[in-house]
Amino acid sequence: MLKRLVRGSLRQFGLSIARGDPRAENAVLRHELAHTRRELDSAQKQLAEVPMVVRHTSSVASEETLVDPPPRKRLKDDPRVYAAVKAHLAHAGLPETVNQILLDPEFSVEDRSRYMKLFHHVGPELYDRTAAAIAIMVNGQYLRYQPRYHDPVKIREQAQTLRREGLLRLPSMLTTEQIREIQDYFLKRPIYNGHTPMSARHRSLRRYVNYTAEKYPLGSYSKQEIALAPHILEMALSPLILDTAAAYFGCAPKLTWLQSWWNFAGPGDYPHRQNYFHRDTNDFGMFWVYIYLTDVDETSGPHKLIRRSADFALLRERYERAKADPARAALMDGVEYTDVSGTGHTLADEIKESIFDGLTETLTGPAGTAFITRGVDLHKVATPLARKRQILAARFCINEFQYPAVDRDGDQVPGEVVAERVGSDEQLRYITQLPFDWSHDRG
Repeated sequence: MLKRLVRGSLRQFGLSIARGDPRAENAVLRHELAHTRRELDSAQKQLAEVPMVVRHTSSVASEETLVDPPPRKRLKDDPRVYAAVKAHLAHAGLPETVNQILLDPEFSVEDRSRYMKLFHHVGPELYDRTAAAIAIMVNGQYLRYQPRYHDPVKIREQAQTLRREGLLRLPSMLTTEQIREIQDYFLKRPIYNGHTPMSARHRSLRRYVNYTAEKYPLGSYSKQEIALAPHILEMALSPLILDTAAAYFGCAPKLTWLQSWWNFAGPGDYPHRQNYFHRDTNDFGMFWVYIYLTDVDETSGPHKLIRRSADFALLRERYERAKADPARAALMDGVEYTDVSGTGHTLADEIKESIFDGLTETLTGPAGTAFITRGVDLHKVATPLARKRQILAARFCINEFQYPAVDRDGDQVPGEVVAERVGSDEQLRYITQLPFDWSHDRG
């Protein structure tokens, strides 16, 4: 029995011993165990040298790094910025715990642990007011955005529409030929079986669309492949998009993620509850640019969004009306305001749509259909029942809760990819510094 257990343990490390003379077996066994012990000791030493990530499982996912580079700038370095933040917070109505974090002279938007600490005290209802304080720091300490688009009135109107409705529809930014080139490019590349590479069940196994990829409900491309795809960077980093993002945030945006994934046809739930109305929690300020890369109707996985569901004054009014309505008494029984104002994962979609009656938008259209959302409004993907759907997303944030875990989505893409196709001025370098590596670019 003991020998079988030992053999089983060795097989976990890819080792085995031959049957035969017991003394020979014992000698081999001692040799293999000593070898395994040396490998484990070596692995432990290597792990000790790698910055570790500690994950906490709670109602809101978060993580903290044990080793971070020291911030280059702190709030105490700029007395005028500190005074501006203090003046904003005096009228922002944020909790005192949040004010204390933001007015700590050591606070820095580069300080990951302090920025994540904010997240533990700030729910979706306070995102806008917190983001405004971060925008003051970005403008004063890092970069003051310079407009690039020729029509500032249009940009201002677009930002106001997004801020009011939570949705901004865009005219198609790609020609029919460009869309065909993008489609051809992606169909020649295999996908991970998750809505992001990091969430894929098999990180080493990739499949092709129309050739076994559909065995899984979702499939995604790496950010490197997305960045190298034709026409996508030019669209995502166009003056129209960047100026609208800057006007919405009140400061220079950061491109934090390029994402493209397939939703394959068939009933059922998706991992991460994508097909339930929820709010994103990537940052206090989010700006999602979406474009359909396939034709999308109501049976092929349209994006659905509840307009104005991040207007929390409206939410309070709608919630109280629903609670007082006898016809909805059974539906609203036990539903608290915080159930609706939070991330939304614990509440049935029927309740959310009843509270925001008349505000649900189903976004359909041909390949090339483009729109912008702010992430914090309740949204979901409708499960595609008839045919698969591919969508592209470019996420911009003010700062983002970064996830520097090993191989989140592969290495950074060389900055020269942006330089050759869009430009390499100081503003573009700042905007693209997270997914792109500018350290070897000579400008």
